[in-house]
Amino acid sequence: MTRTHVINYLIEKIEAKSYLEIGVREPEGNYSKIICENKVAVDPVPLSPGIVALTSDAFFAQNKDTFDIIFIDG
Repeated sequence: MTRTHVINYLIEKIEAKSYLEIGVREPEGNYSKIICENKVAVDPVPLSPGIVALTSDAFFAQNKDTFDIIFIDG
């Protein structure tokens, strides 16, 4: 069982609607496989478009949203 399987299981189990992943340099590794209605990816040096290019501290300093599941991989 991979971390992706565990995260998707938890999303389904709690009926999560929002997911945040910190440290998403390459989304193919985990982020793109996550099944959730609203997803946000954050990485200071992203290798793909669509990822918020901020450090986690900078992201949380300006973020107003809440998330049902957060995966910190950075």
